[in-house]
Amino acid sequence: MARTTQQPLILLADGSTRTVGSQATKNNIMAAKLLSNVLVTTLGPRGMDKMLINTIGDVKITNDGYTILKETEPEHPAAKMLVDLSKMQEEEYGDGTTTVVVLVGEILKQAEKLIDQGVPISTIAKGFELAKQKTLEVLDDIAIDADKEELINIARTSMSGKGSFTNLDSMAENLVTILLNVAQDGEIDKDMIKIRKIHGEGTADTEITESVSVDKNVLESEMPKDVRNAKICLLQYPIDARELQNSGKIILNNPGEYQDYLDKESQMLEEEVQKLVDCGVNVLFNNKKISDLGQHFLTKAGIMSAKRVKSGDLERLAKATGANIVNNIRELTPEDIGEAGHVYEKLVFDNIEYIFVEECKNKGTLNVMVHGSTKHITD
Repeated sequence: MARTTQQPLILLADGSTRTVGSQATKNNIMAAKLLSNVLVTTLGPRGMDKMLINTIGDVKITNDGYTILKETEPEHPAAKMLVDLSKMQEEEYGDGTTTVVVLVGEILKQAEKLIDQGVPISTIAKGFELAKQKTLEVLDDIAIDADKEELINIARTSMSGKGSFTNLDSMAENLVTILLNVAQDGEIDKDMIKIRKIHGEGTADTEITESVSVDKNVLESEMPKDVRNAKICLLQYPIDARELQNSGKIILNNPGEYQDYLDKESQMLEEEVQKLVDCGVNVLFNNKKISDLGQHFLTKAGIMSAKRVKSGDLERLAKATGANIVNNIRELTPEDIGEAGHVYEKLVFDNIEYIFVEECKNKGTLNVMVHGSTKHITD
């Protein structure tokens, strides 16, 4: 009985084309080479910056490989693979995004020559795999232990590719020194590193400190703004009057009952703040809202307070200070309280004030305040 072979049915959108075989391979190589050629002029000490203008007219000046590739938004599948490769390099190592794309471009350029000579693609792929193994062996042989001076040189090179810093040498040395101080068993928790961008002043004002910053200011001018030997509470609990659930209603028959209701609310908030006082708290970071009446009682108790603190900052504070994030203030215990040597509010630029937490109970925190005259520079 004869067998019939069915041809695959391929559906294409209007205006699209299908390329197969060696021509498809050449198209992929061409796309990779084009991206590589775009980036190669940014590489090295004489590398040039690129000015990028997106569809809405925003301008960005950079020589960072991943930033350039991301902004170009290529449509070709092979080019998209290079963008993903550069992204992985950025996420894993934070540098080398240009090098990895230029290296791929040069490898494919040599592969194209072999294809033109009639070498099978599978043979070329096997050859590159053997070359990779040999490269790793050679790298292991020539590798050296990096001392502090070597690390400073690496940091200087990496940062010079990210922007124009007038104080590059001091920044690189300061960064490496702090990183070595906060490293634990040679490892650094990346979640404990926070980079904040301040659009104002020059890059010379960029600060690198072993601290945790919170992009909030102290709630009341009468509250303490500089606390030593801080006992820190982290809350995800509104210090405010409770809202009624399921469309509940309170029926009040006369003004006296309304006043009793307000007095009861006030008493409830005062008891919640007293709970903080009983646990020895003198600094409060709350992820939820704090009402005006709640602020009044906190000020009266002498507790430095900030509200609407981002969850990421709250988690960073928990790791740094040893505090537990509490969801119900009435369940707060002294064991939930964190510690830090110094908490203070500081003007970072013009009318922008942040709260800084230093001398934390646990090591590993790093705060980078990048200053730049424009958004393009800080980015």
